[in-house]
Amino acid sequence: MCKITVKGHIQVFPKDRSRLSRKKKPYEEQTIVIKLSNDIGRLYSSMLFKEKGILLEPPPFGCHVTLNNGKHYFDVAKQKDYLKELDGKAIQIAIDVNMYRHWEFFAMPVIGTELNKIRRRLGLPYKDDFHVTIGRLHPNTKRLGLLTKEINEL
Repeated sequence: MCKITVKGHIQVFPKDRSRLSRKKKPYEEQTIVIKLSNDIGRLYSSMLFKEKGILLEPPPFGCHVTLNNGKHYFDVAKQKDYLKELDGKAIQIAIDVNMYRHWEFFAMPVIGTELNKIRRRLGLPYKDDFHVTIGRLHPNTKRLGLLTKEINEL
């Protein structure tokens, strides 16, 4: 396994999510993410394009790891002090650079248990795996029928 370590910043209830016109998850307003440099997404997107001819568009909310996506409720009032401590906090995460396809997105697995410690402290259930969202399949890639068996196996 080849891995890199990157620095990100935790964002509690990110403002860019408020532009969503409709809620898709019951507690979407409780989203917590780790924002990473978009350069990571650009680098791996360009590598994927050069090697496989797959064009990606940047993720809608930038390169990130989702700590809580709004599927599970936690008591915001009870966690107010901890959420304040988390918001903007710098965090190091290790990433396995072997990209994989997740629905129409391309991602890389996050290595380690630190993120579940944060979830546990918030009263959220354990999550089996976390990933860095790199990019979404560009509509032109889909139209050109470039989704061969090899690409679908990513």
